Amino acid sequence: MKTKRLAVCLLAAAALLAAAAWSAWAAKPPAAAAPAESPKIKDIRRLLELTRVRETQDQMLRQLVTEFRKLTPDAPPKFWDEFVKDAGKDNVLIEKFVPIYDKYLEQQDVLDLIAFYQTRVGQKYLSVMPQIDQESEAAGLEWGRKLGTELAQRLQQQKIELKSVPKSN
Repeated sequence: MKTKRLAVCLLAAAALLAAAAWSAWAAKPPAAAAPAESPKIKDIRRLLELTRVRETQDQMLRQLVTEFRKLTPDAPPKFWDEFVKDAGKDNVLIEKFVPIYDKYLEQQDVLDLIAFYQTRVGQKYLSVMPQIDQESEAAGLEWGRKLGTELAQRLQQQKIELKSVPKSN
């Protein structure tokens, strides 16, 4: 019983942290108009388009909502439909990824990656990447559940009680 409660608490904590991060991001005022983009930034955006980051964002949003629906069974479907519509209307991940790619990749690296993703093997990789990601995520969740159960058992064996789930600010 305590093992299940710990697993539920850990899942709830993860959900609360995700919600807090989303709320903090959504509360930021819109940025001022950006100056003209450099060729490198334009190429990074092309790379992100080629690697289907927008589709990944939409997939992650669907998975997040699926998990939140499990935690909030009383929320009506219309609530979730509106949330998905609002949350998915912007290229959030692309905007967050551009400065990261800019920081770690040189212009030529970006061009070489673009060239790779336009090859047969690059296209094949892109076509199987969603399945690889999905199966990898499932493996990670299974591992996390196993660790959560093991942690709960060890805490119980040591007679250490879980006081509360940390709250996010």
